[in-house]
Amino acid sequence: MQVYQTAFALLGHVLANDSGPTEPEVDVFLELIGARLDSAASVSSKIRGNVLWVLMHAVDNRSASDQLLLGLVERLIAIFKRTDDSPVCIIYAACAMTSICARRASEQVVVDIITRPDVFLHLCGLLRAKFPRTTEKIAIFTNVVCMLAAAVDKV
Repeated sequence: MQVYQTAFALLGHVLANDSGPTEPEVDVFLELIGARLDSAASVSSKIRGNVLWVLMHAVDNRSASDQLLLGLVERLIAIFKRTDDSPVCIIYAACAMTSICARRASEQVVVDIITRPDVFLHLCGLLRAKFPRTTEKIAIFTNVVCMLAAAVDKV
């Protein structure tokens, strides 16, 4: 378990400090991240937190496939809706999900996501909560506003 936690932390630092293409491509890492998200119930919250933190940086890397990222959205929604999970995991999942959607904010699929009552209400509740750091709260808020711009009449 410690190896996974350390490996994902290292990958997160690489992606956080490299905004261009990586070798191997970010998409390879997205497959690993997706596999870890699928097994989220069997991994510790520290590893899950690292996986979600890496995903946040993979989204910011901009070389990741939009299709692969969109494929992770439902899993991220399920994680940030878990009110009994680690607050860090909930925040990172919401941040990654909203970042993925904000990249394609004008598309109908994103409008459909942000106008879902369960998603919208959980994001609003999360934004009312106290965050350990304001960076993630600002990022989530900015992403939600970006997502809402195309659907403000539907909310």
